[in-house]
Amino acid sequence: MELGAQVYNIRGRLNGRPSAVMAIYQLPGSNALDAAERVKKTHGTEFKGHFPPDLEYAISLDTTLAVV
Repeated sequence: MELGAQVYNIRGRLNGRPSAVMAIYQLPGSNALDAAERVKKTHGTEFKGHFPPDLEYAISLDTTLAVV
């Protein structure tokens, strides 16, 4: 696993408000639906508990919706 940015001059915005952007890419040979479900579960259970109370996250693009 690698954490970093392809470019560092992107400004994230969601619904007109500043936001952080995190892109998650599927590894070759992995199951897209399983990977997406694991990401959603991890964000919902593990990460959210470490956020400040007024910080929320949203999945603004889920390319697996076209798979099902």
